[in-house]
Amino acid sequence: MLLLQGCMIETVPPMSFYTLNYSVGMYPSQRIQACSKADKVLKISPIGALSPYNSQAIVYSETPNDLNSYVYSQWSDAPVRLLEKLFQQSIQSRGVFKAVVTDSSVSKADYLLESNLLNFNQIITDNIHSHVVVTIQFVLLNARQRKIIATTMFSETADVKQNNAQGAVTAFNQASQKIADRLVAWLIKNLRRQC
Repeated sequence: MLLLQGCMIETVPPMSFYTLNYSVGMYPSQRIQACSKADKVLKISPIGALSPYNSQAIVYSETPNDLNSYVYSQWSDAPVRLLEKLFQQSIQSRGVFKAVVTDSSVSKADYLLESNLLNFNQIITDNIHSHVVVTIQFVLLNARQRKIIATTMFSETADVKQNNAQGAVTAFNQASQKIADRLVAWLIKNLRRQC
């Protein structure tokens, strides 16, 4: 009996947790003022997404229309919340607004940023090659007038150098930061049109 129990012991690898890096983007030292908008407040609404992106799963696809996730690797929080924090810090660091707050803030906002995460997936083409795709749609609104100012959709890809969860996370960080940088540039352009 003891010999049989010894054979049944199986070691399970520890769970690995990953996050997005909250760097300030490509031009951290350059602060941009879009006319008088630097005294305004931007509120970021919670990012809408399908259920796989509302969980901590690191999602990948090996064939079209399938979604899988790594068993022993997870995000530290759902991608929608990690991206929200990344966008908040990227926009705030550029000085475009007096403050950039999330939906949990009780403060009133002058502008509202809504978004939908359409894709946050690793695409595995074979045992060696894969890439990640991050696609997100944005809507900028004048919160006081309840009027849409502009809409856009950004999509970025990044090659995965190691075909595993850690490699995918590195690529997700690269693609997500590119989206954040494009978002900041888009906000500046549209706010200048409001001057």
